[in-house]
This record gives sequence, structure tokens and C-alpha cells, in this order.
Amino acid sequence: MSPLPRLQSALGSLRLLRPSWSANWGTTPLGWLGRLAARLPVLSSRTGWLFYTLACFVFFVVLTFPSGVFLPRLVTSLTQGSGVRVGYMEGDCTWLAGCVLRDLSLESPPLGVTGVRLSRLTLQPSVVGLLFSRQPWPLTFSAELYGGAFDGTLRQVVGGMSAQLALHHITLDQWPFPAPWGQGRVAGSVTADGDLLGNPADLYSLQGTFTVTLTDGVLRAGTLNGFPVPALQTVQAHLRVSLAVGRLEISELRLSADGVEASLVGGITLRTPVARSGLDLQLTTHITGSPPPAVKTFLSLLPASQTTSGERRASITGSLATPVVR
Repeated sequence: MSPLPRLQSALGSLRLLRPSWSANWGTTPLGWLGRLAARLPVLSSRTGWLFYTLACFVFFVVLTFPSGVFLPRLVTSLTQGSGVRVGYMEGDCTWLAGCVLRDLSLESPPLGVTGVRLSRLTLQPSVVGLLFSRQPWPLTFSAELYGGAFDGTLRQVVGGMSAQLALHHITLDQWPFPAPWGQGRVAGSVTADGDLLGNPADLYSLQGTFTVTLTDGVLRAGTLNGFPVPALQTVQAHLRVSLAVGRLEISELRLSADGVEASLVGGITLRTPVARSGLDLQLTTHITGSPPPAVKTFLSLLPASQTTSGERRASITGSLATPVVR
């Protein structure tokens, strides 16, 4: 049989299969794309070039994002007018991960914060806010410092900032406490959360509430402005405070350590520097076990309660730098 009749026979078979191909074509992904393209409006060449130019612009902005210029401006906008000074060794910004800064140092003289170091800080500003109003709010952040973590959200409001903050297992023996406490005198793990509203540079504008929990706490013996402070082991504490109009109200402070339980209520009138803040506190202690001799000696210096046996009460006045116990 010659090749020509065979070719004609094969073409005839393909013509018979054409209807089935047409029916199956509509169920394939290419068929769906074809139907979708048929429903889309036909773009003019001018509109097509416009979309092409926009796509190239977005691609090259993402590819050549000027993080070296954007990052310093972002840090300046966050700290402007707050009284907080920030220094860092290196940093970078990406579209997905946000801005990452390493080896930071923070100082805020109005708040008495000096020499606080962060090993890593991640800032994630609002992309919509940056594009339309050139503002990073709301801004979320997370930091690694002193064996723990610190995270929260910052928003700009009338009169200052609004902040929701949380601390996770900060190691106190590494924290740079100001004099006369000094670094290493206090140890333990701190977890806290709360909210704050106002301008950090103005103590009297700040208001908010906080809860703080201390576990595995230790206080080393020493003196505080000539007043003996005994050593305490296995300290557990829980604190609830509120801040308004320059006054820190302690609604609850429960502390237990070495066979002693204590509670503290009252207020602290904030001043600048913070070490000059005035104290108006009431201390109540109970012996629940066998405290060390140094702790017994310390408690014996406190006035005995007139109503409850084994209870001692005292008033704490003066300032944070020079407390007076009566």
C-alpha cells in the first residue's frame, strides 16, 4: 500500500476525534484560562503599557529598596520629642521581615533609663501608613534583651503615643539598675504587661496600668543610703499599679520570701530625675516560717502592730533615693 492512502486514512481518523477534543478542552486548566481571558475587557495598547510600567516600577522598588536611608528616618521619627536616645551598630529593612536593628543602646533621662542594651529589635511599620501618610503607625515591635523578650504595639494619638507592652522573663541580675541599687544586687525573672498613653518626655502626661510578676527573685545584702538591707532568697512577688497625673498608685504588692510575707500599698509621686520621686507607702509584714537572723533583725526595726500579733507595720516616706521608714 502506498504512503498517500495511509496518510489520507490517518487524517480521516483525526477528523472523527475532533468533537471529543473540543468537548474535553473546556474541562482543562488551559480551557478555563481561555474562557477567563474571553470575559476580561480588552485593554488598549496605551493601558497595557501603563500596567507594564507600573509593574516594572514596583519590581525595581522592591529590588532596590533604600533601607540605608529609610531606617535612620524611621528611628528618628519614632524617638522625636520622646526624650529617648537610640544608638545601634547595624540594621537593615526588608519588605517582609520589617526593620531589624542589632546591638542597640537606649537612654531616657526623664524616665531614669540609662544604658539599657538590646541584642535585637524588629520593627514592623504599617505599609499602608507609610505609602499614604508617610507615618509608620500602627507599629509593632519585638526585642530580645537580658535573656528575655519585649514586644508591643505603638499607635499615634492626640497628645502623644498609645502603647500596649509586654515583658517576657527578663533577667534582673543583668539589668542596669541606677544607684544606689547597682547591677547584680537584684536577681530574678520578670514578666509584665500593660498599656501606656501619653508623651514619654513628659512624666505628668503619662497614664496607664501594669501588672508585674517576679519569680525566683534574690536580693543581696547591703546598705541603701546607710539603711541595712538583708539578703532575701526565693522571692516571689506580684504587683499591680496604675499611673495618672504624675502619680504611680500601687493597688497591690504581695511579696513572699524566706518565711516572711509582706504587702505594700500607697503611691509614688513622680519627679525628674526619677530618683527624687516622693514616697507615700504603707508596709505590712507577717512571719510565716523561720526567716534568717538578718531578716529577723530587719523586721524587729519595724513598729509592731497594735491589733494583730506577729504583724509589723511601717510607713515609708522620703524619696526613692533616700527612703525614710517609720
